[in-house]
Amino acid sequence: MSTTLSTSRRRFLAAGGYIALAFSIPVSDLSAQVTPQTPARPRLPGNLNNHRLLKSWLRINADGTVTLLVGKVELGQGILTAVAQICADELDVNFDRVRIISGDTAQVPNEGVTAGSFSMPDCAPAVQQASAEVRALLIEMAAARLGKPVDSLKVTDGSIRSGDGASISYWQLASGLSLEREASGAVKTKPIGEHRYIGKSVPRIDLPAKLTGQPIFIQDLRPKGVVYGQVVRPPTYKARLASIDTSAVEKMPGVIKVVRNGAFLGVVAQRQEQAIAAAGAVAAAARWEVEKALPGHDGMERWLRETKPARVIDTRKTPRSGGAAPAKVIEATYYRPYQMHASIGT
Repeated sequence: MSTTLSTSRRRFLAAGGYIALAFSIPVSDLSAQVTPQTPARPRLPGNLNNHRLLKSWLRINADGTVTLLVGKVELGQGILTAVAQICADELDVNFDRVRIISGDTAQVPNEGVTAGSFSMPDCAPAVQQASAEVRALLIEMAAARLGKPVDSLKVTDGSIRSGDGASISYWQLASGLSLEREASGAVKTKPIGEHRYIGKSVPRIDLPAKLTGQPIFIQDLRPKGVVYGQVVRPPTYKARLASIDTSAVEKMPGVIKVVRNGAFLGVVAQRQEQAIAAAGAVAAAARWEVEKALPGHDGMERWLRETKPARVIDTRKTPRSGGAAPAKVIEATYYRPYQMHASIGT
């Protein structure tokens, strides 16, 4: 006679206290199933470490030019000229052969924002190493094509020559060059003594367009249906908008709308000069409540001196114990008014 016992897992565990399962795997069997790790890739200079393909940075063109692709943009600081100098030096081409595509998100490596003085520390070393590696690839191709040892070849402005006069150019090799490969980091860049452009003064490549008024900035774009906005700034940071009558401004030529959102004021107009004129009219009509404690521009220097600081940081350095006292102490105070660090465009 058999008896069937019915119970649940919860009741079984409650009655028995606990249940434990144990098993082991032989180390030899485990190690056989583990995939060997891929060797760690070398750390590459600057932003090349994040965008390792050489094709992300350079193109060698059959027409005798070099295309340099960078994610940084020209803001007036001259970085595009600087990276072009670096590229020309490491590739051994004349400076005027380098063409730059900058900030085109469909083509260039993503180097993040252009800010904080990071362009040269991050972008320049990437361009330098990538250019050096592309040069090495082209020399290897030339050696195979000419049947000459790599060490016997010299490069001058993209022309690779051997001691017996045999030669071939980058531009002839361009069609067979594949840059669909990662930088190795193993190619050495040129020593300082071999630089032709780095550290030298060259014409800024961004200045001609600026000086002749060519449309090169975002504020120069004129897409269909574009309108113009202008912000009306309050007199101080914490000023409160007490009242504003915008009826007269709304009737001004070209004005589409006067925008108010709390203490924010702005205008939208059909043309830029109309927006500027309307913003001036709004500023004149606005009534603000301003904190009395805040100084004006004229008294800023005195206010900074007389206002009690939140904390004091002593940056004066004293001689080490037993050290000689300074021979001379020079003290000076310099002052300049506030200057906005902002775009010259709208």
